[in-house]
Amino acid sequence: MENPFVGKKADVYNKKGIVALFHDKEGEALHWWSQARLLCDRHFDSMCNFSMHRWSTGYISDEQLLAELDEFVFSVPGKGETLHAYLLISMGEREQGKEILKNFIARSQEALEGPGRLKNLKLKN
Repeated sequence: MENPFVGKKADVYNKKGIVALFHDKEGEALHWWSQARLLCDRHFDSMCNFSMHRWSTGYISDEQLLAELDEFVFSVPGKGETLHAYLLISMGEREQGKEILKNFIARSQEALEGPGRLKNLKLKN
C-alpha cells in the first residue's frame, strides 16, 4: 500500500501543475506533473493531466495518448473506464466508446440492485 504522505505530496504537485498551466507556464506545469509521476508512478490525476495536456497541444498522437493511459488509468473502475470511453468517442471510435459506457452502466445498475441496494433506481438511457 502506498504511503499516504507520498500520495498527498503527489496531489500537491499535480495541483501546482494545474495552477502553472492556468498562468500560461506550460514548462512549469509539465515539470510538476513529471515530479508527481516520479514520486508516485500510478498517480491517476497527474498521469491524466500530463498526458491529456501533451495530447491536446499536439505533442503526442491519439495512439500515444491511449497507450500511456492504458498503462493503468483506463483500468481504474468508474473514472478511468469512462475517460477511456469519452476519449474513444472524441477520436471517432464511437461504437467502441459506447460499448465501454454500456458495460459500465450495466455493472453500476447491477451493484445498485444487489442485496440491500436501491432496487427501484433506474438509470436514464
